[in-house]
Amino acid sequence: MQLITNRLTLIPISQQYKEQVFQSCTHEVTTYMIPTPAKHIEETKFVIAMMMKQRENRTDNVFAITLSKANEFIGLVGVHHLNKEAPELGVWTKKQVMAIIMEEKRLVE
Repeated sequence: MQLITNRLTLIPISQQYKEQVFQSCTHEVTTYMIPTPAKHIEETKFVIAMMMKQRENRTDNVFAITLSKANEFIGLVGVHHLNKEAPELGVWTKKQVMAIIMEEKRLVE
């Protein structure tokens, strides 16, 4: 299932995004997050495989966030612990996108 808007497309996470996740998931982006950035691409592949298994088990659902028009990967968003009383939402974007979001927020305020 994909979720498509004018600006963003959410695509179920797959190994297709392993390079982008590996390169974009830096210490600056994940300061307060789990897991920490992978040191090797194999770690990223393992984490994505785990996310895909959790989707199959219906406990979590993680999506790659892409720009709809450019088809550019910009981050991940997920709903976690779907089998619990209080599911959690998690999102991270690559550093370049965080700067754009902060600038847009500043312009709106």
